Parts: sequence; C-alpha cells; structure tokens
Amino acid sequence: MKVRTKVTIAAVVVIGIIVALVTMGMSQASTYYLTVDEYLAKADKWNDRPVKVSGTIVGDSVNWNPQTVELRFDMKSEEGQVIPVYYKGLKPDNFVDGWEAIVEGKMDDSGQFVASQLLIKCPSKYEAVEEEKK
Repeated sequence: MKVRTKVTIAAVVVIGIIVALVTMGMSQASTYYLTVDEYLAKADKWNDRPVKVSGTIVGDSVNWNPQTVELRFDMKSEEGQVIPVYYKGLKPDNFVDGWEAIVEGKMDDSGQFVASQLLIKCPSKYEAVEEEKK
C-alpha cells in the first residue's frame, strides 16, 4: 500500500472521529429552557430528557434541611401553575421568596422535579442606581 493511501485513510478516520465527538457533545450539551407553564403544557415530552425550567420561588413551601443538604420548594409561573422541586445541594444565599429561580433536571415518577442544578436570578443586582434629581 502506498504512503499516500495510508495518509488518506488515516485522515478519513481522524475526521470521522472528530465529527462523531462533536455530534455527541452537541446532543448532550443542549438542554431546553422553558417556563413553568411551557414545561407543564408538554410535560410528557420532557420526561426523559433534562431541561431548564424557570419560575418564581414560593416562600411558604421552602423546606431546607441543612443536615442532609436537601432543599424542597415550589416554583410557580406567572399564571399560578406550580411544580414541586427537590434539590440536593447547598441552598444559595440569595434564595428568597418571590425571586426567580432556574432549575435543571428531570421530573421523577412521583411528579416532583429533581434538580441537579439550581440558579437564582437577581436582576436588581445589575440595575443602575437612579440618581437623585436635583
């Protein structure tokens, strides 16, 4: 076999491996970002894949257990629909009633959203301070 043929075969194999890795990485890294209403409207569609869901924290529902590092709370939409969320991890310092949260995970068989990641939005943190009128 000529050297040129060997190099061509090796290049095709390397390019094939790169394309396969990029395709697998893109399919695993992509998650849908939904509101609570959008998620509940098509909940069956999202059962077997991780999604990011945003909603407002319901303060009365927060159940934080620091010994087991488990957090349970409800997230509600603007229209009032609610999903229960379970998160095993540290409770964020800015976890406050009425703030918007984003959870990433899946719904389990009991109808509880099991989050692997919890983020709290803080829009006021980045708003400009209004100057006093003189």
